[in-house]
Amino acid sequence: MRVSLKSLRNGHLALVFLSFSIAIIPLVYIKDILDPCLAPRLSFLGLLVFILAFFAFFKKTWQVAQWSGVFIPFLIIEALSLFYAQNPHEAFKPLLGDLLLFCFLILIVFLLNNHSAKFWLAKALVICSIILLAFAYFQLFEFQAWQNSEMLYQVSSFMGHRNLLASALLLAWPWLIFISWKGKGFWRFLGTVSLLASIALIVVLESRTVWIAAVVFTMVFALSGLASRAFRKVKMKYWLLSFVGLLIGLLLVFILIKIKEEGSIKKAQELKTSVSISSTEEKNFTVSERLLLWKATLNMIWDNGWGGVGAGNWKIQFPAYGSDIWRARQGMVQFQRPHNDFLWVLSELGILGFLSYLTLFVFISASALQSAGNSALSKEERQFVRLLLAGLIAYLVAAQFSFPRERVFHQILLYLGIASILSFRKKAELSLRASLLIKTLAALIGLLGLTFGLNWWQGEKLTVKINQARSEGNWQKLLIYTNALEGNRFYQIDPVSIPICFYSGLAHLNLQNYSQSKADFELAYKLHPNNIHVINNLANINLLVGDLDSAINFYQQALDVSPKYLDGALNLMAAYFNGGRITEAFEFLVKYEPIFAVDRPDHPSLGLYRKAIVMAQFKLLCQSFDQALREFCAGLTEQTIMDCYEAARQEEISFEEALLRRLQE
Repeated sequence: MRVSLKSLRNGHLALVFLSFSIAIIPLVYIKDILDPCLAPRLSFLGLLVFILAFFAFFKKTWQVAQWSGVFIPFLIIEALSLFYAQNPHEAFKPLLGDLLLFCFLILIVFLLNNHSAKFWLAKALVICSIILLAFAYFQLFEFQAWQNSEMLYQVSSFMGHRNLLASALLLAWPWLIFISWKGKGFWRFLGTVSLLASIALIVVLESRTVWIAAVVFTMVFALSGLASRAFRKVKMKYWLLSFVGLLIGLLLVFILIKIKEEGSIKKAQELKTSVSISSTEEKNFTVSERLLLWKATLNMIWDNGWGGVGAGNWKIQFPAYGSDIWRARQGMVQFQRPHNDFLWVLSELGILGFLSYLTLFVFISASALQSAGNSALSKEERQFVRLLLAGLIAYLVAAQFSFPRERVFHQILLYLGIASILSFRKKAELSLRASLLIKTLAALIGLLGLTFGLNWWQGEKLTVKINQARSEGNWQKLLIYTNALEGNRFYQIDPVSIPICFYSGLAHLNLQNYSQSKADFELAYKLHPNNIHVINNLANINLLVGDLDSAINFYQQALDVSPKYLDGALNLMAAYFNGGRITEAFEFLVKYEPIFAVDRPDHPSLGLYRKAIVMAQFKLLCQSFDQALREFCAGLTEQTIMDCYEAARQEEISFEEALLRRLQE
């Protein structure tokens, strides 16, 4: 018992537990939910933080590494965004994730005081990498992906996506290289094999972003020795003054551009993406689409740059800026992220949030350079820090083109590296009261993270059943599943940005419970006012209950969000037509004909709508003709009238002109 207590106080058991947890993270993967990684791993992180906090209570003294507080301004800004975000529930998720990671960082720094700690963690990451690699190579051969590059997308191991797998393997490189270089015996051999297998798989996976990041990793490690010596020649206070000056300069540039552009740039509808690309290139789901995502995100930034749209709310606001992108036009895809973490942070947390986020990485990089050139550290420790710095910069490169900030596995590896870098800095010992407060808060945040993750997990399991019931048209079963989520305040929007209450509204609509359907759609609209499916169905229910003006208003809103939303355009034409507003229906048809011709010329409903509206407009025009012309019009066949309409479209003249010309013939 005495040995056990001593181990607890020294952190040995905590280190063993942490190492074991890191080794098995890939196995925290549940296939029967929409995203097999996120919710289970967030739950796992919450549990990990709670247990590490429990271990920390046995340690009487508590030390915090210098510069750990550099994370706090970012967390404060992220927390403040809860108060102005369109959907605070979605803002809470990234905030909780960052709080968990910060607690994780604080809790493991004291474990890394142990000289053998880095070897323990390196061994854990060797096992972790072997698990990822073994399953990835199995998939590579199972799908014969080396023969068909399209099948490479199936090789994702326990990461859910090929590119995420490649970047995860890269983030483990500092630890694999370290154990291969400085380890002994079996672990050195195992580390070398896993490193070589990792390099080979990254090459095979053809992830261009990770290839670039790998090259940068190599260059940073090669040059970091010289850079660290140059860095230490200048006093830290001068570096700090230079960096503060840079931050102020960036802020001033942003303010000047913002002031200048505010006079010319308006709100969302004038900021639609308009990159000049062909229709074929537009349907490319990689490079061209990513450029459009970035352009639309920049437009969002200029509209909301002071404070951003709120943490987690990019996906809520993005349709108002980027729904002109090919896959978003009909709501086929609801984009969840801009594939650039820095634009993501800037758009959600504004310029101050972005600068505080940038500060994190600058300070950690400066700390690494300072330690890498510190002669008080051993050569082995300095080389280890250089590897960690290379890994940090590689992460930043990957974040320029991907979304590692969202992925729990990537963040755990990132924060392990940051904690290891900070462990070489001087530490300040906290008072008993302060350390007790930190441990208690960490334990509570860990429990909250576990609770949130489990609720999220439950939500995703039920969403799978919701989608199945919806596809089967089983509305009663759909209501049972949505009702089961009614009290889950941690899960109100599914992973494709559809509010759960939208599904219950859809069920009630099909069961003809119109009043409840309308209430559900109104709540869904409150949660996500830019989702075209939500807006369109809210218009539909208003039309069914006889509120034509509200229906037309919501149909127009859907088209404001996505001007090329064809089903919404047809619905608005029908609303105008059924409301006796024939001329407006006709004008709208003429306006949308060119869009249908490009995006969906074979739309199954367009012909019926076109014929009904054109014939109604024809009758309306005939009423304005004199008696002779009216009698002549009465003899025109339906085909002749439709031919006149087509002639008007082709020659860009009015329908009335085309009719009069036919009558004169």
